[in-house]
Amino acid sequence: MSTFFALFCIVDVPASYITGLLQHAEEHSSNAGNIFCLIESSEQKRVNKPTAPPVLDFKTGFRSWSTDDLGKFCKEKFDWRNSKSQPPYISDSSFAVLDERTLKDGTILLASYTHWQERINPDDPSDKDEAFRCFQGFRTVRTERNSAPDNVSVLPEIDFNMVIESLKP
Repeated sequence: MSTFFALFCIVDVPASYITGLLQHAEEHSSNAGNIFCLIESSEQKRVNKPTAPPVLDFKTGFRSWSTDDLGKFCKEKFDWRNSKSQPPYISDSSFAVLDERTLKDGTILLASYTHWQERINPDDPSDKDEAFRCFQGFRTVRTERNSAPDNVSVLPEIDFNMVIESLKP
């Protein structure tokens, strides 16, 4: 059973760019194929799994949404435990974003919900307890469309291995 990933635009992105991204994912993935599902608006009734190119021009319904807002949308819309959707599923914890920076340098923002911890006093050598503060939320990494990022350890979700693989040249 495959997992697909929502692809959001938080600015209006030319259809030709999105089409190129989807075609690249189809042609260059070693095993997953195209794993993106373009989500045009929060009112969208039908989601193609995956979205097949070509894509027609559209006005995004997610203009200026934050990563947290998109994550909440995914949790509500794609949580397979609370939905009547059938496999294959769209991830409710990982997604891709095309944004203002995408238009400038062609990069894509990948987000994944995770738990992590940080030392409370990292610079205090007297902190023998090494106290940690726990966090949870969406962590992000930016990658070029045609290559994998050098370090994806910040996003431990296995889901991103498939996303990264589909973006490799």
